[in-house]
Amino acid sequence: MIQRTIITSLLCLLVVNCAEKTALSFQQQTFSEQELAECETTACPEIRLNYIEAKGKVSFATEINDSVHQFLIRALHIGDPDQPITATTVSEASKEFIDTYRMHLAEFPDMPAAYEVEATISESFQDEQYLSLETTQYTYTGGAHGYGSTSFLLFDKETETALRFKDVISDWEAFQQFVETEFRKQYEIPLQGAINANGFWFENDTFYISESIGLTEEGILMIYNPYEIASYAEGAITLELPWKDLQPYISRSSL
Repeated sequence: MIQRTIITSLLCLLVVNCAEKTALSFQQQTFSEQELAECETTACPEIRLNYIEAKGKVSFATEINDSVHQFLIRALHIGDPDQPITATTVSEASKEFIDTYRMHLAEFPDMPAAYEVEATISESFQDEQYLSLETTQYTYTGGAHGYGSTSFLLFDKETETALRFKDVISDWEAFQQFVETEFRKQYEIPLQGAINANGFWFENDTFYISESIGLTEEGILMIYNPYEIASYAEGAITLELPWKDLQPYISRSSL
């Protein structure tokens, strides 16, 4: 009996160890309102989620998938932004999205269109050290138009942890000066002039790097989402920085 227990324990350790060493991979996943029981007989607002699920290295895959699910849950949240989100799964968040829509419809039965939400998560860059995921979302909850935005999730494959973008930059102050110079060149703003000279909305007329910044195969992509520094009509304001110009600022040589 003792021998069998020891063998079983060793096999369990071997399985776990092998799973941890399995190469990281991704599977495409989808979710829609049609997967919810309450939408089988009653019309529901449209939910379209397309995302990747990490497989392989157990602890790292869990870290990635938790971040992905948290993004999707936030994308589905249309309540008071100052209140904590109670949903813990995509299914729960979807049900809350639908319940909120139905509550609003009961209050305003003449609403011209149903709510909808779409979110997509895809890999934008991966090498031996870093993994960058691009996340996009679009939500319509009434009014003249919906709202869409893009952001990024960044991970360190060596430490198997989530990163801030600042963590890959060796000298943030120098990098910020470089980015501002490139931004001014692209949008034809005089180097010594006010950053808002061409109609941008930088607070206090001071340039800052957007939080929506990530790694791509071409280099670094920075996105100011609608309303961040310009009107909705202007759309997203973007800046792409090629790898060949980034070597002085990246903290690891493999990039």
